[in-house]
Parts: sequence; structure tokens; C-alpha cells
Amino acid sequence: MMSSTGFFRRLMWEHRRGLGLTYSVLIIENTLHLVMPFFLGRAINDLLAGQYGGLGFFISLYVLQFLIGMARRFYDTRIFTAIYTQLVIRLIGEQKRRQVEVSKIAARSSLIREVVDFFEYYVHWYLYGIYNIIGSVFMLFFYKPLIVLICLSLLLPIVVNNYFYAARIRKVQNAYNNELERQVEIIGQGEMDKIAAHYHQLKAWKIRISDLGAINFGATEFFVLGVIAFSLLTLQGETRFGAGDIFGIYTYVYQFAVAFDFVPDFIERMSQIRDIEARIEADLKEYPSED
Repeated sequence: MMSSTGFFRRLMWEHRRGLGLTYSVLIIENTLHLVMPFFLGRAINDLLAGQYGGLGFFISLYVLQFLIGMARRFYDTRIFTAIYTQLVIRLIGEQKRRQVEVSKIAARSSLIREVVDFFEYYVHWYLYGIYNIIGSVFMLFFYKPLIVLICLSLLLPIVVNNYFYAARIRKVQNAYNNELERQVEIIGQGEMDKIAAHYHQLKAWKIRISDLGAINFGATEFFVLGVIAFSLLTLQGETRFGAGDIFGIYTYVYQFAVAFDFVPDFIERMSQIRDIEARIEADLKEYPSED
């Protein structure tokens, strides 16, 4: 039997070992990816000097990274399909026992897939973004500390921009899910005018969600462009960096800047996940167990 507190958190806790393994391997994979530009830069410098040791080391590192990535992806499919199967069976059984309306059960079941996809695909992307932000700053410090300061100047406008975005997207996600819950009921009525109006309304909310994301993306990219441009300008006249070093610096600045692209999507997804969990927990309170 389920209580109404932390529905998804409890399920994730039950699978903490499997999730801990996949996310631990992901950290190793991201660490290898983080040092790639540095060693590729070294390989470029070696090749320009007529040496091949740097290239050989880079190739070995790259092979190790993609083998780890392959193994993790095989494992991910198995752990997350198990989580989804357990979650949806448990949810349907519990809500049927509490005599929740079929339309709500159907809507919840489709939303559950979004929750599992969030942990399987999007959490990996978000961790990758966070890793790039922190790791790129760390690597750039060893090249030129001034570039780190330029990169960190991006944080304030990003935080302010996404604060207002989060407030707007939360309201729109709630309205979209409210409309989605009516789908089975509306289709069951069989009135084509209502069905058409329902799907047009869903389309309108989806467009609104996309538009908010596009505006946020554009504002973020404007600041990102400034960071990249000013960072490269600081290299003007530098003689201590070889071609490979400049490549590494540019790559880390770019990775740092574009890593913030995940923030709007993260806000949107988290808003959706919280709304779904709130609806399920509201059902558990509205339809108390008869036990």
C-alpha cells in the first residue's frame, strides 16, 4: 500500500543500488569526456612537432570512454524498464483499489512514462551539463584564470533569466496537465466538437511551452556569445599557447557556455515531474484506502 508522501522518491529509494551504479558509471564517463579536449590539444601539439605519442594516448582514452558508455547504455535499459514496469503496475493497482476514475488512471499511466524517461535520459543530460560547467572552469583555470572570471560572469544573467522562466512555465505545465486529464472523458463522450476543442487546446498549451523555452534559449545564447567572444579576445597576442592549447581553451569555454542550455529544459521537466507527483498524491488523499 502507498502513502501520499514522496511517491517517486520512495520508488527511486527502492532502486537506489541500480541507480547508484548507473550514475556512478556516468560520472566516470563524464570525467573522461571532460579531459578529452586537453589531451586532444596535446595530440595536436605533438603532431605539429612530428610526434605521435599524444595521438596514441588520445585514441586509447577515447576507446575507453565509448566502451564504458556502451556498457552503461546496456545496463540503463534494463534498470529503467524494471522501474517503469513496477511503478505503473503498482500505481494502477493502488488507484483501482481506491476506486479512482478510469480516466484519471489512464492519464496517470501515460504521465508515468514521462517520469521514468526523466530519470533515464534527462538526468544524464543534466549531470553532463553540470559536469561541463564545473569541470570546464577547473580546466580553464590551468590555462588562464582571467577566462574563468569571464565565464563566471555568465552566471548572474542565467540565474535571473531562469528564475522568471520557472514561474511562467510552472503555470503553463499545470494548465496542460489539467487539460490532458480530461482526454479519456472527452473521447468517451464521443462529441467531435468537444474532442476537436480539447486537442486544439492541448496544441495551444504545447506551443506556449515551446515558445517560452525558445525565448529563454535566445536570451541565454545572447550572453553565451559574449562570453565566448571576450574569452577568445584575451588570447590575442599570447605566445605561450600552441595551436592545440588554443583549441583546448576554445573547447572548454564553449562547453562551459553551452552547458547552460540544459537549464530551461531542466526547469520545464522538473515542473512537469512535480505536477505529476502532486496529482498522484492528491488522488491518494482524495480516495483514501478502505483498509
